Amino acid sequence: AEVAAAQAAGETAIGNVDQTGVTKPTASAAIDSAAEAAKAAVAGNAELTAEERATANAGIDAAAQTAKEGITNATTDAEVAAAQAAGEAAIGNVDQTGVTKPTASAVIDSAAEAAKAAVAGNAELTVEEKATANAGIDAAAQTAKAAIANAITDAEVAAAQAAGEAAISNVDQTEVTKPTASAAIDSAAEAAKAAVAGNAGLTAEEKATANAGIDAVAQTAKEAITSATTDAEVAAAQAAGEAAISNVDQTGVTKPTASAAIDSAAETAKAAVAGNAGLTAEEKATATAAIDAAAQTAKEAIASATTDTEVAAAQAAGETAIGNVDQTG
Repeated sequence: AEVAAAQAAGETAIGNVDQTGVTKPTASAAIDSAAEAAKAAVAGNAELTAEERATANAGIDAAAQTAKEGITNATTDAEVAAAQAAGEAAIGNVDQTGVTKPTASAVIDSAAEAAKAAVAGNAELTVEEKATANAGIDAAAQTAKAAIANAITDAEVAAAQAAGEAAISNVDQTEVTKPTASAAIDSAAEAAKAAVAGNAGLTAEEKATANAGIDAVAQTAKEAITSATTDAEVAAAQAAGEAAISNVDQTGVTKPTASAAIDSAAETAKAAVAGNAGLTAEEKATATAAIDAAAQTAKEAIASATTDTEVAAAQAAGETAIGNVDQTG
């Protein structure tokens, strides 16, 4: 009976020896925890697109699966520990670096830099126009980068990038201040030339001289406008040019000088008539009237002349006509 009891007790003790595995399940659980933590990091990484997250999660799953297979196949505690450590390292090494969004943002930066370089090199823009264009470029770039950051998929990132590049290239770099000022100079010059053309007191030569003067000051003004860097400098160059154009002398000299010579010749002739004692009052009146008529004819011819030569000829003819008025008693 005692033998039987001892046998039964031994068999029970043997059956109660714990055969539950602890090392491998613990290691596998550690791998699961590492994978979950890595996936949580992926989920919270705003720099990743949905596609990049899917790729990273797949990499984590693969590394975890490999590690757990290594743990299962291990035969010693040391091999289990090594498989666990290798798995945790592999999970930690799965790349979670965003590429799509940073690349798109870099493209936007490059587009903005190129646009700003074009602005800086545009001599037709004033400082103020350049500042406005640059601000527009910065705003378009900022909007694009915000859209890229908020995009979820690769397609959304690509769309935000394309929209940003288009917006940057559409920022107006058209110069306005300098062309407007130059146009004002052209208008002032045209108006001045029209006045010259309509001035009957000028000979063709005087008109040519006046027009050349207008052209010269207009050219000087437009060069100053081109060289100006600020809106204020452009405005000053325009104002100076308009003043210079209006100050070009359009005063006739040739015709008034010739008319004055006729007046002098007539006065001299009349003085001779007045001092001629051989003439009666009636003869003096007749001679004086003839002098006046000759002078009037000469001055009308001078007024109608178009060239310096025609004026000189009308003056000479008038002086001769006045000199030929009969003063014989």
